[in-house]
Amino acid sequence: MRVILSCFLFIIIGLKSDEDMKLFARVVENLSTTDIVVLNKLIDEVRISNTSISRACHGTLLMKKADFVKRPSEKLSLFKEGRKLLETEIKKDSANVNFRILRLIIQENCPVFLKYNTNLDDDAVFVQRNFDKLSNKIRDLLITYSKNSKHLKLKESE
Repeated sequence: MRVILSCFLFIIIGLKSDEDMKLFARVVENLSTTDIVVLNKLIDEVRISNTSISRACHGTLLMKKADFVKRPSEKLSLFKEGRKLLETEIKKDSANVNFRILRLIIQENCPVFLKYNTNLDDDAVFVQRNFDKLSNKIRDLLITYSKNSKHLKLKESE
């Protein structure tokens, strides 16, 4: 009975992890969107799950959403809330390459005056070192992203 229960638990954990990784891939894929409807749908999806990756994705999406808000005070508030969520997850698990990918993309694309750019080089090097551990889908997304990135340099053959 314990063996069956253990197997069932591992299957559930594996499925949840797989769902999280699919959601992560969709978040990375849509970080360049200018469609607020798509962004809001993704935010709603990541709120449902209460995992580290979903909280990091939620923070990243909030920072991205700040681009679309009109009032400066609301922009800043949304950005800070997202930053706090992402940075909390990075502090808990700084070796998680997915978190570092999210931070790298946001830091490269946020305005300089927000002063959220101190980890660009470290994150780029970390992502490059861990590139071979990523799924094919994430690798493809990062290769495409790296073509326009100032900090992340990847070759298609990697």
